[in-house]
Parts: sequence; structure tokens; C-alpha cells
Amino acid sequence: MRRAGGDERALAAYDRAGQALAAGIAATIALVELDVVVIGGGVAQAGETLFGPLRRRMEEYAVLDFTRNVPIVAAGLALDAGLIGAAAAGAAEAGLSRAGRARVPVSRP
Repeated sequence: MRRAGGDERALAAYDRAGQALAAGIAATIALVELDVVVIGGGVAQAGETLFGPLRRRMEEYAVLDFTRNVPIVAAGLALDAGLIGAAAAGAAEAGLSRAGRARVPVSRP
């Protein structure tokens, strides 16, 4: 996409993507009362080309008071966010701490 050239079809596609994301994000915020929405991976790499339309569309979809003004930010880990999250989840499931040492399992009823 030529952002500087303003390819209208590409910009319209990002607007539609922003609309679809806004609908899903607003519904999720309403269901689970999120304090912040973090978007990672390749989607976040679009930058303001996507985040601009997404924020504008959130004004249409976030109609409940507590769903308005929830920050939507790009993940600080960029393309590695999913990989690092999966590794952290796997380590937690395996009972490893952040330092890589085994934790004493907690007995469950």
C-alpha cells in the first residue's frame, strides 16, 4: 500500500478492518470490562493506517459509558508478542518460574 500516495482502495480496506475490529473490541470490552486493549503481531505493524480508523470507529461501537475511552495500543513486543506469550504460557503450564526454575506445585482440590 502506498500510504503517502493515498491509494483509496487500500485506505478503504483499512477503514473496513478498523470497523470490524472496533465492533469486536467494543463487544469484548462490554463483556469482560477491559482496562486496555493491546494489539500485537503483524496487525500492529500497520500503525496509524489501521489504528486511526479503529479509534474513529470505536466511537460508533463503544456506546456504554464504561466501554468508552479504553486505550487501544500496539504491543511493545511487536511481531514477537505472540511467540513470547506462547512461551510464557507454556512455561507457566510446565510449572516454571520466570527464572526458569521449577516451582513447587500447588495442590488442587
